[in-house]
This record gives sequence, C-alpha cells and structure tokens, in this order.
Amino acid sequence: MSLSLEFRERLERQVTEQTFTEQVAPLLNVHVDFTASDLIGRAWAVVGRFLDLSDDEKAYLESADRGDLRMELIFPDAPQEAERVAGHPAIQWKMANVRAHLAKVRGKG
Repeated sequence: MSLSLEFRERLERQVTEQTFTEQVAPLLNVHVDFTASDLIGRAWAVVGRFLDLSDDEKAYLESADRGDLRMELIFPDAPQEAERVAGHPAIQWKMANVRAHLAKVRGKG
C-alpha cells in the first residue's frame, strides 16, 4: 500500500461524519453545507500530492523513524545544505527524542 493511500485511509477513519458534526462544525462561525467526506476530498486535492514520495524520500522517513538522520537522501545534490539542515537544533532535538523513545520501547520489550 502506498504511503499516500495509507494516510488517506487513516484520515477517513479519524474524520467521520460524527467527529465532523460534533468536533469540527461547532468551531466554525458559519454554517457549512458539506460533509466530512467533502472535507476530506477537498483537503486531499491539496495535500495528497505531497504524500506521493520518491524512493529516497521514503528511505529518509524510514531512517528518521529509526533516529538516523540521512539528509543526503533529501538533498542529494547539495551536501552543504544537507549538513546545514541536519545541524539545526530543532532537528537534532527531534532525533534525540526519537532515539530516546526507541531506547525506552526496546527496554520494555
């Protein structure tokens, strides 16, 4: 299953007619005449294309999920940019959190 389809299916499971009616619609200051399905379709038309990832992008996400930052997969022709982004404090903090979480999960198993 593609990542894009997986995300779409998860979105559809989470944004049901009930959640839309009970949680989204009350936050709007205007009456809306569309359904959760309409909302998902409209949103997907905009964001769906960003979830069709290249093989390198998929490999990058898989490595990041392991706490390994492989920016060269995202910036194959710009090693300086890859190094600059990899060194950003927010990125470093996030990777440290991923590694700490993984160590905690492995410790429980």
